[in-house]
Amino acid sequence: MAIQDLDDFTDQVSVELGSLASSVGVDAFDSASEKTYNEVQWSYPITDPFKSFWFLERGKRHLLQIFLIEAAHKFRYKQISLNQRFDHYLLLIKKMDEDFLRATEENPEAFPASVGGVSFPYYIANTFTYDFLGRSLGT
Repeated sequence: MAIQDLDDFTDQVSVELGSLASSVGVDAFDSASEKTYNEVQWSYPITDPFKSFWFLERGKRHLLQIFLIEAAHKFRYKQISLNQRFDHYLLLIKKMDEDFLRATEENPEAFPASVGGVSFPYYIANTFTYDFLGRSLGT
């Protein structure tokens, strides 16, 4: 299950997400790939099965985050049932983060030192810190 490049990543994640994949554009897959790279620091091609698995899992997690944001945009007050969509995406993201954190603890040699440390699940770049919704955590 190697991932040769961004196109291969997009194809593999699209298959796993099924019909959900058609609701986002190519830019979303590019963004998910970039966020995953920033998180685990593994570049293409990824041939190790363990790393391929986790790169795809983290990519799907970042795409679910995009679906969550899009669902928030479509949310309407009178259609309270849409709240279930938020709950489901948030639960999926939380479960995926927990599984990833457990994998980093069980296999620390496979991940960069910053993953699973103080910065997880945050991503730090240019000395600005953001949570997964893009809100600044700076002082």
